[in-house]
Amino acid sequence: MSESTPSNQATIDVASAETQTHEPPNFHHVDEFGNTKQLSEADKLASEQAVSNFQESFKLALKEFPNHTENLNLERINGFLESHGIKSTPFQVIDDNELPLLGELYKQTLTDNGLGNLYAPEDFDPDKNTKKGWHDPLTGQTFVVRNHMREIENGPEFTESIIVHEEFHAASEHDDMVIAHDEEGNVIHAAKARVGLMSPDKDLPFGKGRKAPNYFLEEAGASYFEGQYKKECTPTRLKSLLDPDRKAGVPYEYTNFEGGEVVVQNAYGTAGYAMELMIDARPGLLDAVVESRRSAQGLRDVARIINDIKPGLYSALSRIDPTLFHEENLEIIRGAIEGREDGGHEILRTENNPDGHVEDGFISHRDRITHRAANPKRIKSRLGSIARKAFQNSR
Repeated sequence: MSESTPSNQATIDVASAETQTHEPPNFHHVDEFGNTKQLSEADKLASEQAVSNFQESFKLALKEFPNHTENLNLERINGFLESHGIKSTPFQVIDDNELPLLGELYKQTLTDNGLGNLYAPEDFDPDKNTKKGWHDPLTGQTFVVRNHMREIENGPEFTESIIVHEEFHAASEHDDMVIAHDEEGNVIHAAKARVGLMSPDKDLPFGKGRKAPNYFLEEAGASYFEGQYKKECTPTRLKSLLDPDRKAGVPYEYTNFEGGEVVVQNAYGTAGYAMELMIDARPGLLDAVVESRRSAQGLRDVARIINDIKPGLYSALSRIDPTLFHEENLEIIRGAIEGREDGGHEILRTENNPDGHVEDGFISHRDRITHRAANPKRIKSRLGSIARKAFQNSR
């Protein structure tokens, strides 16, 4: 943050984003195991219409919900995003005590559109949802939870940087939707087929207990930009206090004050720093990560550039849970960048794979972080191909 006082009147120009016309999304219908679901055209249309009606109804209802952007420098956020080629999209800032109210609005709108069984109460329970913000892959809406106690310690840049993080996810221009059905054809889940680098099938019934492909890289990218915003905007006074000796294991821009202690900014902060190390080693990766918001070429370039650091590194990173990526893993990234023989070979050491077991540099089938849900039937998800095909005509 510059030392000057941010303008309270600054706003991100979201009018164009709200009025842009888009082609209707392609819908992909699957069963609870991710296989293509055979439905009549009438049943397909009915479920697609219900999802579309819910999205539009919730968007309208949200306009009546308070948006707490006071004392946040929205003009600066917009300028930062624009300078990095990241599209600004509408977002909702709520106070932490308003999470249950937002949940009630979400639940009622789902119910009104015949989708009440999609409501997940834990998402709006303050005791269970500890997220500072999230991009909802069903509605396409972005939410940031404003924590005033953290702002007292870290300044408004704390919340502003979270907005930047979530705007990185929201800038994904992929609109294809996946609708999952039970045996009777009832809708049991719906979500975007892809958010940037990530295919969020972890939230679908057949994905329970596993993380989505490229969950690590998508969150690492968002956390990288969150950190870069703080690096540019944090007041000098605060920078001098934020762990100059890197006791948290990462630079100050990936840390926050919490209860007087310096902590890594979020569950993905170390992953964000890992992305920074790779970008420093291969500068073209930065443009590729941004381009992955909108094209298949961006996705291909991310894979190519990371594999140029070390063959197989992209595949390994695509299967890691970023919440389990800690300081010791950074040395593995450095080893891969420096070309050390062991670099990258222990990158998969997590609580699901405590020994870092690999075969030829890759995690073994039995130890995969992105493991299959516990189910007697072999899951043959087709979402990976759906998400890839969704970008074929994007350029």
